[in-house]
Amino acid sequence: LATCLAAELRPDGTMHIANAGHLPPYLNGQELHLEGSLPLGAANLIDVSSRIVTLHPGDRLTFLTDGVVEARTPSGEFFGEERLLRAARLPGISGKTISDNVEWMLTAKYKWDRYEVLGGYENIDFANPSNPVPVGFANNYGFTFSTVSSTAFPNDKILQMMWIGGKWQATDHLTLIAAYYHEMQNAFGVTPGIAGCNSTISGQCSGTADTVSFVADYVVKKHFDVYAGIMYSQATNGLASGFVQTSVLNPTTGAVVGPNGKSTATNIAPTIGARYSF
Repeated sequence: LATCLAAELRPDGTMHIANAGHLPPYLNGQELHLEGSLPLGAANLIDVSSRIVTLHPGDRLTFLTDGVVEARTPSGEFFGEERLLRAARLPGISGKTISDNVEWMLTAKYKWDRYEVLGGYENIDFANPSNPVPVGFANNYGFTFSTVSSTAFPNDKILQMMWIGGKWQATDHLTLIAAYYHEMQNAFGVTPGIAGCNSTISGQCSGTADTVSFVADYVVKKHFDVYAGIMYSQATNGLASGFVQTSVLNPTTGAVVGPNGKSTATNIAPTIGARYSF
């Protein structure tokens, strides 16, 4: 069970965007209206809402997760929508990390009777670009970048992800779905204190992340079903760097000012809802 937002920027200046239960982005400081949809995995068939938006030179898009709005200061104050709006309305500075990436993936699925099992493995190798680009370069879509980083990966960053999930059609009305995801990265920094690190002092440290999700979907009658689910996730060391639970935050701005010594961040995300299909 996961929320997802996919956006494709095209050379003609249009953006094709689809949303599955995720927070909508902001365009020039205003929330972009998108129809609501169920998260991925919440039901066997999901009608994902989508729309086409025309962008113009100088437009600013702000994408986010619910963790941004729900981030808290040590005193318990939320980052909140007001700070989010102020950030989304700041003058735009387009920056990019440039890298040479090599990715490969293996997936498999097996189905019999009322059961279905699927799993996969993905490996992504991030390396500094063999052909660095200068500040102020424009990409294929005409976007000019005022800041460029071509040295983010002094050693190759290897990100590995694996997952397994199952679905059981328990009755003609009830479907149960469960999944497990594991993610890990190596330590790829070289500066003193960062090289070979296994803590939250930097996102360049080695780390892991684990997620377990479960959802139950019940068809009350044709065209109408109800669902409920829960997801638990835990990140450690480098993959937990910058999380609220592992950081000291500025009490005024909510910005991360450093690690607090904790190595693990956890999150529990329940969901419940109903759907009518026309």
